[in-house]
Amino acid sequence: MLNTQVKMAFFMLALCITCDPAGAGQLEVSPVTLDMPNGTASTVLTVVNRGTERTGIQVRGFTWSQSTRDDQLSPTRDLLISPPIAELNPGETQTVRILLREPARRIEASYRVLVDEIPAAGSPSTVRLSLRLSLPLFAGPAERTAPDLQWQVVNGPAKLELRAMNRGTRRERVTELAVAAAGLGTIKAQLLPNTWVLPGAERHWTLPVRGEVRSAQVQVTGNSDSGPVNAVLPVLRAP
Repeated sequence: MLNTQVKMAFFMLALCITCDPAGAGQLEVSPVTLDMPNGTASTVLTVVNRGTERTGIQVRGFTWSQSTRDDQLSPTRDLLISPPIAELNPGETQTVRILLREPARRIEASYRVLVDEIPAAGSPSTVRLSLRLSLPLFAGPAERTAPDLQWQVVNGPAKLELRAMNRGTRRERVTELAVAAAGLGTIKAQLLPNTWVLPGAERHWTLPVRGEVRSAQVQVTGNSDSGPVNAVLPVLRAP
């Protein structure tokens, strides 16, 4: 049940793109990407009630890992959140302090902070929906970290699979990924608005094509936080 609820958080609100405030219902939070760089062990989240009614919030921390296609969250005691629950009057601001119990070592640690809105009880005929924000939190070690994305394109029955493997020690964010080849045209990968590849993780995207791809190589283009993606790769055969 928890995994289902956690997955829903990613699809309800994919807001973690910039450092601008993000809103969920009556709530506004900033920043939308939380960072503990260079071995630091604390950060602050600001929550503002922009609505006209009193509302409550619950803030929880989870470890964040990735499989080839999905994100997994697991409850954790690594993060100390204060306060974990609060109520805000209209226009009121709540500062939430987040502490890391143990510093990250060698590789950047990845977490998700879920902020749930808890609306005040309404009349029996009123339906109130609570909303959720899922915010990434990255805790860096004292040592320097850097992403190292490696790419593969694998040919299978009536599809291409684009694979990104992060062999580095820091996350990487990718956008506008596409694969192009002679006789194939350009096929764009279907990405969420904010797509991360965590250190040590591997992500796969299926690119539908008609028939078997006969090109010996393809060009992968796109953007990342580290700069443009532009690679010419051989087409591998699926086992």
